[in-house]
Amino acid sequence: MIKLIIIFYPFILFAVLLILHVLLWRIKRPKKQIIFLFLIFIIIPIFIIFVSFYMFQIIRIDLISLEDVLLILLLYIGLSGVYIQTYPSMQTGSPSLLIINLIGRNKKPTDKVEIKRIIQKDNFIGDRLVDLETEGLIKYKKSDGSLTITKKGLILSDIFIYYRKFIGLKEGEG
Repeated sequence: MIKLIIIFYPFILFAVLLILHVLLWRIKRPKKQIIFLFLIFIIIPIFIIFVSFYMFQIIRIDLISLEDVLLILLLYIGLSGVYIQTYPSMQTGSPSLLIINLIGRNKKPTDKVEIKRIIQKDNFIGDRLVDLETEGLIKYKKSDGSLTITKKGLILSDIFIYYRKFIGLKEGEG
């Protein structure tokens, strides 16, 4: 039988850290947001979970076993991983969500020409290039206007390529 702490603890921890994340971003949004998200949602919680477990072991409180801790971590990292993966599209918006919002806000039907005009005006590509450069995933050379991928960007790109292959998506599909 699975213990309730294995289910509730990851959700409670995630909710607390989500509130912390929102508060910190309202005070001052960091320049390298993905790094801070990993710090807030992955590095610090893993440290807290293991330190708490070992402290309980030292003072001989048997609330949870090492197996329970690993199950808690599995669920928690799954929750946080999904959030971190979807954060960029939530933060900046996606064309699909913009289209739904535009159609939903209008009192009368909207045509494709108007939607294309609005999406082009919002300059999604330019904003994404700035984000990628800020995160250190690409480098922009002002002298000739060229873009190159960094080692960090290549690693992230490879992860997504292998993941897409693993789930059976061909390039350009999805």
